[in-house]
Order: sequence, then structure tokens, then C-alpha cells
Amino acid sequence: MRALVLTFLLVLAASTAPAKEIRISMDWAWQGGQAPFALADQAGLFKAEGLDVVMDRGNGSVDAVTRVAGGAYDIAVGDLAPMVKFDAEQPDKAILAVLVLYDRSPLSALALAKSGIKQPKDLEGRIIAAPESDAGRALFPAFAKATGIDLAKIKWQSVAPQLRETMLVRGDAEAITGFITSGLFNLTGLGVKREDIVVMRYADYGVDLYGSALYLRPAFAAANPDAVKAVVRVAIKAHQMALKDPRAAIAAMKLRDPLADEALELQRLGLINDQLLTTEATRANGIGTVDPARLSRMINAIVEAYGIKTPPAPDQVYTDRFLPPAAERRLPDRL
Repeated sequence: MRALVLTFLLVLAASTAPAKEIRISMDWAWQGGQAPFALADQAGLFKAEGLDVVMDRGNGSVDAVTRVAGGAYDIAVGDLAPMVKFDAEQPDKAILAVLVLYDRSPLSALALAKSGIKQPKDLEGRIIAAPESDAGRALFPAFAKATGIDLAKIKWQSVAPQLRETMLVRGDAEAITGFITSGLFNLTGLGVKREDIVVMRYADYGVDLYGSALYLRPAFAAANPDAVKAVVRVAIKAHQMALKDPRAAIAAMKLRDPLADEALELQRLGLINDQLLTTEATRANGIGTVDPARLSRMINAIVEAYGIKTPPAPDQVYTDRFLPPAAERRLPDRL
């Protein structure tokens, strides 16, 4: 009887234990790319793991890195490349990726066909609009190195994130940088026809980078390993759910931003699912599998583009010790 009572008390204590509070920064506004996290929250996945999660919109991947490095947030969702650059430049403040979500990078330069820009070299002498926190702008030197662009001939116009595509449409800028998932659909949302948009994806010009990831301070991971594992599990499960039922993910996202265009965001999420998340590598190995050799090449490409003498080691940039087993990371059958 005593054993039964003790067991009951232990279960009761576990069920009433305070949830672990986690602050997560998104990389951008609530759009198709952020929809899986909204779906996870709506479905109660974080609560089921004993987590009390607060998720806020972001202002670009560079800002996401700063938010985590400075301690304002525990975990950030953002492009991996700016994080690698940060670690290379500030090794004493280096942060760590614990999950790579996108096997391909969405970084791109975009222009309108009427500008006459057809290829990367055509960007020389042109005005490119981008926020200073934009990952496409931060990694533009790597794109320039791969394509022979003279950086001295690039004219940058710093703009607020929400004005980037508007400036391009108005003719105040001749090109923009950013995620294809942002620029392409924001331009079509402004009435620009798809065939009138020139897209130059960094990946198509030899800049082989991983895309969005989850990163945090190593000290936070060391102090909260179970919570980190739980967030990683939820992030993977959320993206598996969004692959199977993207409409449900967009519906959850719309609760965060009622003004969102559901049809446009469904297209945005579809591109992410089809081109960034689903690749030959993830079909074979599941979400979150990182090739050490490819990661090393990515690090080297970034540090060479910026003239950084001492690149961080791959294990200083990324760890797989928080990943669930491969069987739990498989891509699901699509609806």
C-alpha cells in the first residue's frame, strides 16, 4: 500500500512540476516558413514535452544570432550561414547549432526582368536594397566570390525589412537580397508576375550552404540538455506534420497573423517543403542529418569570403548530440 501511495505521489509531483520556460526567436514574421512552429504550439507539442514556450517573430537571421548570443532568447530559428560567420569573428561568444532544418539554402538575389539584370555580374553598379540584418546581404561576399562580382561596384541601400520588395517594385532599388521564400512571394503579393522576376539563388552558383537551423548558447545547452532535446524533437515533428498537412500549418500560422494571405503562404510553405526541406539527402537520411565534409566546405567558403584567418571547427558550429534517432526523423508520406 505504501509503495502504491509513493508511486501516486511521484506521478502527481511530475504532473504538477512547473514547465521549463523557453524563449524562442523566429527568424522572420509569421509566414509559411514559420508555420510549422505555430502548428506545434497549437497542437500542444511543447506542452507535452513539459515546456512553456514563448515564440516571437524575428527581424532577420543576423538579428536572430544577436538575440541568442546576447541572451535575449534561449533558442533562435535562423539561417546557419550568419551564425557561422558570427562564430568565426567572435569565437569567445560562439553559439551552437543543434538542428539543421533546411538541407538547401534559400539565400538569393532578386531583380525585375525590366532592369536588364540577368546574371550575378549584372549586379555591378546597381543599387541593392536589403536590411543590414539580412542573411542574403551578410553572405553576399561568398556569392560574389563564387560569381566574380566586384564588391567595390555594389551599392547597398539599407532598408527596413518590410520595405525591401516595395522599393524594388517602385524602382528605388534595382535588386534585393534575402530568402527566396520571402522575396519571391512578397513580390508576387505586390502584383509582380512570376515570369517578370529574376531569381539568382546562391546555391545555383556554387555557394553550397545549409539553410535554416536551431541555435543556442553552449552554456544553455549544457544546463538544459533535456529541454534542448525536447525542442529539437518538437521542431522535427512540426515539420513532418507540415509536410503531411501544409494547410493545417498555415491555419495555425494565421492565428498568429490574421491578415496573412493563406493562399500565398501555402505556396511559400510548398516551396520550402519541396526545395529546401525535401532533398536527396533528407529522403535518404531524414531531417537534420548533416554531412561533416559539406559543413566544413560551408565554413571554409564563408571565412574565405570574409578574409577570416581562423575558421571555427565543425564541432564548434554544430552538434548532433541532441538529435532523436534517425527513425524519428524520416520524411513522411505526403497527403
